[in-house]
Amino acid sequence: MVNDIWIEVNKDALVHNFRTLRNFINKDTKFCCVLKANAYGHDLVQTAKLLSQENVDYFGLTHLDEALLLRNNNINTPILLFMPVTESRIKEAINYNIDLTCASLFDAQNIVKVAENINRDAHIHIKIETGMGRLGVLQSEVYDLFDYIKEHPRLKVVATYTHFTHSGDINIKYTLNQFKLFQNITNLLKKRQYDIGFLHCANSAAALRFPQMQLDMVRCGTVLFGQFPSIYSKTGGVELKPTWTLKARVVAVRNLPSGSTVGYGSEYTTTRNTKTAVVACGFAHGYTLVPDAIIYRIEIFRYFLKKYFRKQFLTIKGKQYPVIGRVSMQMTVLDITDAQDEIKVNDEVIIPCMRLPANSLIPRIFI
Repeated sequence: MVNDIWIEVNKDALVHNFRTLRNFINKDTKFCCVLKANAYGHDLVQTAKLLSQENVDYFGLTHLDEALLLRNNNINTPILLFMPVTESRIKEAINYNIDLTCASLFDAQNIVKVAENINRDAHIHIKIETGMGRLGVLQSEVYDLFDYIKEHPRLKVVATYTHFTHSGDINIKYTLNQFKLFQNITNLLKKRQYDIGFLHCANSAAALRFPQMQLDMVRCGTVLFGQFPSIYSKTGGVELKPTWTLKARVVAVRNLPSGSTVGYGSEYTTTRNTKTAVVACGFAHGYTLVPDAIIYRIEIFRYFLKKYFRKQFLTIKGKQYPVIGRVSMQMTVLDITDAQDEIKVNDEVIIPCMRLPANSLIPRIFI
């Protein structure tokens, strides 16, 4: 089948990135591949199947439905859910051997209620609040939670963890403070002889920048897919390869006379006889969209510079051609008047696009 728009995922690059990171991480440290958000836009099931062949220790996901999708595709690698599961679905998680995050006494009470009702153990990772302000038991409530767990043997603590907020920033003070707080809390829990399981706190940036924070497991997501979390997390000896390329096809080649308007709002008018290529890609596919996050502010700035002061370009046969007119929902028009190579319908076009905004309905083709 010939697709008019698709995403190519390079299997060799993905495996290379995993093996490179696995060799960089301490050999006794477990490796959790974070595959949230459809494996960062790569296709959850296909990516998990590929990485399962590399004997990864864990997959990290956010939603229960993501985990069930893997289980229903015969993927038996341990799975950690980062977000608490609603009480009505805890039974599914337990029955499918999925590790649950327990971030409060409320979570523990919900989990134990279901576990005791179905007479099965629930495997949990306790999340400690150290500064993210999102999920996690507060330091003042830690002992109450662990006392409750000790009283309910159906709750099996697999690990205790936290999450960093600034690990990719130039200023490392906040991350060091978070790590110190996490160590202090877990050391106190050990002294009181609570079962805290193994420890993990390092996301992609921390795993690369702070070897002392690798502990018993690291959780790596974006670096698996060839992207450093920030310029400050680039580390000697870790060479990543890009794994993801959005491609579309030319669906029409046209000749427009001088003075023709192009696109919604007639924002562009040709000043000469112009040959155009219509490409099967637009903002509905993620082209020109950027995620709303601090880490992407530089990219957003560049985006607006490009939009208002410079032309946007798409690549055909290794050469760039300018976008003319407003990008539509599912089509974009290029000026190919000066093309030295013949451009035809069905030619491939490479689209610069960030992975997460890319429409999940676009086929992912693993090559």
